[in-house]
Amino acid sequence: MTVQIEQISAAAEQVSTSADEMVPVIDKVNNIVEPNTAATEQMDANSEQVVKSVEAVSAITEENTAATQEVSASVESVSAKVQEIVGSSETLAEMAEGLQRKITEELDKARAQTRQVTGGWGRRTSPIPLLDALKR
Repeated sequence: MTVQIEQISAAAEQVSTSADEMVPVIDKVNNIVEPNTAATEQMDANSEQVVKSVEAVSAITEENTAATQEVSASVESVSAKVQEIVGSSETLAEMAEGLQRKITEELDKARAQTRQVTGGWGRRTSPIPLLDALKR
């Protein structure tokens, strides 16, 4: 039994020595893991900030897109109204020209009738044809 006790004692000493040798190695591993853990935590925090920044940029982009669409719709509406006004003004100009022609024609007719009534000399031979000419 003493041999067994000696073997057990030798094994225990070997385990103790191995454990003593492992402590510095474990400390070295801890020294490596701790900064890596801190760096990983910092990266996680930074990635959350990046995600928030991207979300903010995305929200701004959506707002700009909506505003651009609103401006585009307003421009189209104003453009349509301007085209309508241009069309109306062209119609009005045509009507004014037609009215001017009609007035000129009627004045010319009235002058011609006046010449007929006055004999071309500016005196009236009968006031009734002149009144009839002016009524037309």
